[in-house]
Amino acid sequence: MNDEFLVKSVAKAFNALDFILLESLRKKGSTLTEVAAHLGIQQTTARNILKTMEQCGYVSRLDGHLYAAGVKCYEMQRNTAISNGFLDFASQLLKEAAKKVGETFVLTSINNGKRIPLLQARGSEIINVEPSTAETQSVYKLVTTRIMLSYMDGKEIDFFIKQNGLPEGEWKNITTEQELHSALSELKKQGHAEEKLPQLMAFAVPFFGKGKILTGAIGAFLPLFRYNEEKRAMILEELTKTARSLNEFLEMKNFNN
Repeated sequence: MNDEFLVKSVAKAFNALDFILLESLRKKGSTLTEVAAHLGIQQTTARNILKTMEQCGYVSRLDGHLYAAGVKCYEMQRNTAISNGFLDFASQLLKEAAKKVGETFVLTSINNGKRIPLLQARGSEIINVEPSTAETQSVYKLVTTRIMLSYMDGKEIDFFIKQNGLPEGEWKNITTEQELHSALSELKKQGHAEEKLPQLMAFAVPFFGKGKILTGAIGAFLPLFRYNEEKRAMILEELTKTARSLNEFLEMKNFNN
């Protein structure tokens, strides 16, 4: 296999992905026949290219025969969203929220089936939750993980399960994929996640980038002894307000780009 052939194969793969992404704006997915016709190649060749792209996570298959964007496409969009000034903007918002409420705030995203901590801000209270302590919880116990999963595409959830398994004792004793999808659906309806953990209370809301694709989550923690309904309402209001500002920043950023 010579270098020229490899270069042409890579070019065809990128052209196929461009076509699939463009078509996904108006329909569920593209057929093998459509992709092959667009590339001007035989279906057997197109199938081999798409199979490799599927194995690498850039393409997924729906209903067994339709090709659509894969997990890696969502991850690239997330990575793009949190670059170019976003973290500086988000850091200032987190500091303001932590100062106003007096509690610890964090900002997270998700990539390659893993939750990624990006920012943290400690509150002004004398006794508050140390961010590193909150982060030591196992993945499904973290409310930021749960709320991000609840707004993710089904393909991404399936990939996350492959990487991390099912929650079992970490969350509602969930032992099947059906139970997990059901719990995530309920969480999405609620719009936020909250959990009482040993010695602390945790909250989280999502924020979104272009096309309302999930970009990450903002979380807040406070010691259990300071928790009450008034504090709960204050934290949820501040989380929602901060998430709205992040959404607007990302929408404007994408508009300018």
